[in-house]
Amino acid sequence: MARTPAARARGFTLVELLVVVGIIALLIGIIVATLGPARNKARVMSCAARLKSIGTGVQLHMTDNRDQLPQMQIDGQGVRVPVGGNGTTMGPLFGGKIGLVRPVQGDFGLHRYGAASRPINRYLDVKGAPPDPATTGDESPEAVRKLSEEFEIDVFHSPMDRGFGIPAEFLGLLPEDAAAAGSVYNAFGTSYILNDHAISDAGEGGADPIERPTLIPCRGGRAPRIETPDQTWVGASYAIYNYDAGRDLGIRWHSRDRVEANILFADQHVDTSLPVASGSDLKLLRRFEGGPEWTDNQTSPAPASATNVTLNYSFLPTRDWWTLEESLPCLGQN
Repeated sequence: MARTPAARARGFTLVELLVVVGIIALLIGIIVATLGPARNKARVMSCAARLKSIGTGVQLHMTDNRDQLPQMQIDGQGVRVPVGGNGTTMGPLFGGKIGLVRPVQGDFGLHRYGAASRPINRYLDVKGAPPDPATTGDESPEAVRKLSEEFEIDVFHSPMDRGFGIPAEFLGLLPEDAAAAGSVYNAFGTSYILNDHAISDAGEGGADPIERPTLIPCRGGRAPRIETPDQTWVGASYAIYNYDAGRDLGIRWHSRDRVEANILFADQHVDTSLPVASGSDLKLLRRFEGGPEWTDNQTSPAPASATNVTLNYSFLPTRDWWTLEESLPCLGQN
């Protein structure tokens, strides 16, 4: 029997379609809002896993090298010198690939020494590394740039790495390499750093800041005894040094409004998204013997050097580090 038009299936009205579209849009918004933090959390955990791998490499290196952290010393011309010689520890050179930074004054060696010679690399199974510019003699910007682009080492590249918040020229990047300011990994060859020196205050009258050693002696060598391995950090994402020398490098990878870092401690545990203290964060700071004087109720910021011991981490291997001869400033080395 034929059905009447009224009995036939009725199509959606325009209002009904708009309601359905609105519901779908709402669901998509909820899903996207949920996926955003989930993706960020995945990047944080991936970064922590890479930091943990670096920690394993550090342990292996120390076992083979009489308790020395991976380190490279350079002279004032950015040329590598033996550990214990008249050189300065250049932190990023502990591991990673070639860097693009070429300071206008001085030479850090970051564009000269890359994957083939940075000491921890062989403990992380880095293979097939091409010769460094220091070996080939070709340190031209084009050659260094090509080397940086063609040989990657993922374990040193934090998925959180969003670079610096300061102009490229202040980092020593050539105009054609300015994009590397958006990646510490590309600028320095690694997103991570080891605990080789304490946070210092800005130098007076334009002078260089006074740098004091922590886990790597001024001229290189064995790490000191660590009294608090669950508090003293060994490796971290580069944000840990954001406020060094009284500056703000703008390394805000986890959050736009504060500096945070993933941190590997001496006991090999990793904590994620820990706040990195500035002199204004008095509630995060801990007093330590020989440290800068400040009060809980003061309104002005504490010195940058007061941030070496916080509620979440410590740069210092012992509680009385500032009273020991080993902690004396690294002066007159070059």
